[in-house]
This record gives sequence, C-alpha cells and structure tokens, in this order.
Amino acid sequence: MAGRYVLVRTLGAGGMGTVWLARDLLLGRDVAVKEVTGQGERVLREARAAARIVHPNVVTVYDVVEHDDRQWIVMQHVDSRTLADVIAEDGPMSPDRAAEIGLDLLAALRAAHDSGVLHRDVKPGNVLLDSAGHAYLADFGIASAEGDSTLTAAGTLVGAPAYMAPERVQGLECGPESDFWSLGVTIYAAVEGIVPFDRTDPLATMTSVLMDPPPAPTRAGWLTPLLTRLLDKDPAGRPGPDEIFTALSGSPLVQTTVPMHPGPPQHRRRAPMAVGAFALAAVVGVMLFLFRTGPPPADSHTPAAPPSMTTTNHAPEQIAPVRATTTSTARNTTSSTPETTTSTTTTTETTTEPPTTTTTTTAVTTEPTTTPENTSTTAREQTSVSPTS
Repeated sequence: MAGRYVLVRTLGAGGMGTVWLARDLLLGRDVAVKEVTGQGERVLREARAAARIVHPNVVTVYDVVEHDDRQWIVMQHVDSRTLADVIAEDGPMSPDRAAEIGLDLLAALRAAHDSGVLHRDVKPGNVLLDSAGHAYLADFGIASAEGDSTLTAAGTLVGAPAYMAPERVQGLECGPESDFWSLGVTIYAAVEGIVPFDRTDPLATMTSVLMDPPPAPTRAGWLTPLLTRLLDKDPAGRPGPDEIFTALSGSPLVQTTVPMHPGPPQHRRRAPMAVGAFALAAVVGVMLFLFRTGPPPADSHTPAAPPSMTTTNHAPEQIAPVRATTTSTARNTTSSTPETTTSTTTTTETTTEPPTTTTTTTAVTTEPTTTPENTSTTAREQTSVSPTS
C-alpha cells in the first residue's frame, strides 16, 4: 500500500473502519493501519486531532495516505487486547486494577483536553492494554477540536450510546466533563462486569442514560464514591481531573506500581520517613527546651554546700511512638535518640544534705513503614457503535 506498507492481517473492525497490522518497509517496524470508511475530510480531522496529542498513554498517529481511492491512517501498533476483550474473556477486575487503568486513561484525557481535543468515544473497545498492563487511549474518529458539533450534518449522533454523557445524548454543548462521564462508565464496566445503562436497543439505552440512576455497585469497593460522582447526570456535579486523580490514587497497589503524573503538590503523599523525621525533630526540640529550663537559681548570698554527689534515677517519661503508616503491610525499623541533661541544686547554710544530680534519658521511637510493591498485568481490538436518533 502506497509503496511502503504491507498489510499483514486484520486486528479489528467497527463502524468507523477496519484496522490492520502492517509492516512499514521503509523504517522496518510494525504499524497499525486504519482503513477508514467515510469522507476524506473526516479522516483528516481524526488524524489531526490525534496528532495534536503527544502522550505515552495515547496511540500515536504517524501518517495519512491515500490508496485505491481510500484514506488510510497509519498509527502506532500496540501489541495488546482491548479492555472490552479482557472483561469478556477474564471477567470483572479488582478495584485496584481498575484504578491503575483509570489513572492511565485520565492522563491521556488530560493531555487531549490540554490540546483542545475532546475524545467523545471513551469506552472499553477503545482502550488497549499491553502485556505490561499499561493502558492506551485509541480511536479519535469522532473526537472534536476547536468546537466541532456533536451532531453530523445528517443529524446522526455518532458514538456508543451506553457510554455517552446525558448532555451528549441531548445534543447540548459538551466539555471535558462528558469524557469524564464516559471514563466513569468504562471503570464501572471494568470492575462490575456490566455496562450500567446498556439496554440493548439504542433508544432505550439513551433513555436510561437520561433517566435512570446507575445500579448500585457490588464489586467496586473503595471506588464506589468516585463512580457515583462521575455518573452524576449534571456535568457540574462531576469531579474535575485533580479530584479524579486523588480518588484513583487511593489504592495501595496504584501507589506502588503507577508513577504519579504531575499534579498539584497537595495531592502527593508525604514519604513516611519524612513524616517520622519531622515528628521526631519536633519532640526532641521540645524535650531539649524543657530540660534546659531548670529551677531558678538560689539566693546569690547563700554559700553552696560541700560538693558531695548523690545520684537519683527517675523512670523515663513514656512517649508514644510516632508512626507513619499506609494501608499496606508494614516493615518496622526502630531507632532511638537519647538526650541526657545534668543539673545541680544547692542548699542554704543551715542545710547539711548534699546536692542532687538528676540524669534523665528519654527515648523517642520512630517506626517508618514501607509499602511492598505489587504489580499486575493485563493485556486489544476496537469497536464502535453508530446509532441514529
């Protein structure tokens, strides 16, 4: 094809076209080639929208070529399965694993939104999972950029109804909140194994999106509050990207296996050692201040008693350990910092008791916690639904 690409086999097909595995003879690498059905202008719009986004969780567009009077989009090939295939073949996944995938998709959507692109078709069929478990957002076939209309000129609502936000179904103006709704439905499907608003028939499905609350999750666990907010019918009631990031980062598995994407400093967790060290420094500073502030000196005109020494030992004050913990299993390490202070008291002329020197030792223990690494892997194809209203 085009004197450069050799088609090997089909990877998947949908309403927007067929995707092939191909070999780039010029650069000697495998690529994915999408044979697009439709007008050439729409093909260029899809390619331009995807090409504006440079992010490791977004499938990269390399080229657009014309062959046999058809348009072909040449893209990065990801050896993977789609999330839809994983759910169908392996069943629902754990909340922790779904959160890992959600973080990758959130990062891809943030990059798209920052580039002025709305994906508008986030669903498991457009999410690719490679052998290392990383997620990629693919198929910007109906993405909008620079204020493109949701409806085509023919009045057809393009996309998968079960994953469309209510405002899209109504033909209203859409923003990033619409993509976050679709992200919520996608995570819901991954963890619950069902699509909350799918009624098989497109019109019934769109009615459910507009009118029905989602079924109460039974497997989502700690993701339930986030899913409830993402599936709010009112776009203003849905969380923003920072809140979604914080909620998805609540899993111990995610914290140890997924690198934190750049975000506001307040959403990052302090390292346990740093917290313990700060608390230890504060306690030791207070103890030094208290021990160095002794009783007021005796009258300057009173001679001191003979310097015989008597030592009295007091039990050390018990200080609660300062702990820095996470939700994972901990490994404890103990360190102590002794602090010794000696003070001498004096007596008056008529006192024959010797002065007393008191030595007090206080131990402060800090027990940092480390979180064991836990990794998981999952592993592609693409589908698309184009109902007409």
